[in-house]
Amino acid sequence: MLKELSIPIITIIASLGIVSTSYASEDNKEIIIVDKNNQEINVSIEPEIVNDVDDDLLQMIVDQSADLDETSEDITIHDVDLGVQDELDEDVISTFSTRVTKKFSARVNGPAKFLTSVAKGQTKSLGTTIKIENNKTYSATGGVSLPNGVSAEVSRSLTNSKTKTYSSTVKFSGPPNSSSKKSRQFYNTPFSDSGTWTAYYKPLIGKEKTYKGKYNQPSSQDPFVEWSRDI
Repeated sequence: MLKELSIPIITIIASLGIVSTSYASEDNKEIIIVDKNNQEINVSIEPEIVNDVDDDLLQMIVDQSADLDETSEDITIHDVDLGVQDELDEDVISTFSTRVTKKFSARVNGPAKFLTSVAKGQTKSLGTTIKIENNKTYSATGGVSLPNGVSAEVSRSLTNSKTKTYSSTVKFSGPPNSSSKKSRQFYNTPFSDSGTWTAYYKPLIGKEKTYKGKYNQPSSQDPFVEWSRDI
């Protein structure tokens, strides 16, 4: 049984669309967020990851859910894969001939990968292996062709691509029998950090050349987020 707390609902004034935050227990967190369609959505966060989820992430998940075919007023954040802090951000990586700097711009979400749907009161195994890719990418401004050494150093400055794998035996549960909803749809959304890079290249002969471009790499904060919506 959840322990009731004498904590009032905390009203938050923010541009992100968060209406209120309440605590069903000392750990579990429930939030009401207004999505991109101006609908209030109930968002629950599993106790184990309450401290790993920020307001920006919640808003992006809620807005992503609003783009799906069926509307849902109840979303749960189940799991967050924690990333590795990008120590190179806004710093320098260099070799004898090439120096690369990076500047972070924004965290962005990729397409939500559908995992499975489970009926009310039911539990089932996934039944098939699912892999979700979160790849690093980069491009040069104006489509300029990069010298091999420059391209290699830009690539080396980025966080390596990541893969999230669900085995066929992983189990998922639908809404409780007491719920008014008929099923629970599970998704996983990859998150990336986007920004710009600058490379300073000194050839053996001639003057130093500068190349610039954009990059995306697996988020240093939360490269994969598992969530569900009750329908």
